[in-house]
Amino acid sequence: MPSVKFRPFADDDFESLSDIYGRLWCDARREDEMRLFGAVAVATYLSISPHSIVAEHDGRAIGCALGRVAGEASPSQWRWHRNLLIKAARAFYPELSRRMHDQLLVDRRELDVAATYLQSDDDCTSAELNLLMVDPDTKGLGVGGRLFDLMRRKLDAEGADGFFLMTDDECDFAFYDHKGLSRLASYESQTVPGAEGEGREVKLPGIYIYGQTFRQER
Repeated sequence: MPSVKFRPFADDDFESLSDIYGRLWCDARREDEMRLFGAVAVATYLSISPHSIVAEHDGRAIGCALGRVAGEASPSQWRWHRNLLIKAARAFYPELSRRMHDQLLVDRRELDVAATYLQSDDDCTSAELNLLMVDPDTKGLGVGGRLFDLMRRKLDAEGADGFFLMTDDECDFAFYDHKGLSRLASYESQTVPGAEGEGREVKLPGIYIYGQTFRQER
């Protein structure tokens, strides 16, 4: 692995992480759309993630892991930042705003499923790994595995009985099988209406809940 530093998130990381998210999961060709989509998504995950680990190489963030333990307060400033980005897009770039709406439907569905799962009586619901991503240009170097292990250790140290995460067909979910997690639930792909006035449908990928308990490790 190249010289990589692992540390908590800093505000200066936001632009780099937004760029990574957009390149990984936005299927648009326009760079401004990818950046906006990535910024809204990363702000959303930061707003529900008190715990963060960033991988830094050559002074730039190349990946992150974001998580939370049940009952913890969330960083409200990122919720405000997300809402500001969405309002600005609606006001000044309505066409871009509609396309962004469709792009974010995948994230919205996963967040809704996670919220439902959190109501269950399961040791894995005591913590959640909200986001794990690595710059595609640095994949294969072990950065993702290290980020995952560090966040898992962090959630365990915070007293969680276990944790879960959401993933989908567009991700390398076999990674979590390799890490020893169990698949707790599966949800088939769906086709839903796109943004109002677009007259098209959006196909959402199948999603999966993976989890692991810490009880046997203590």
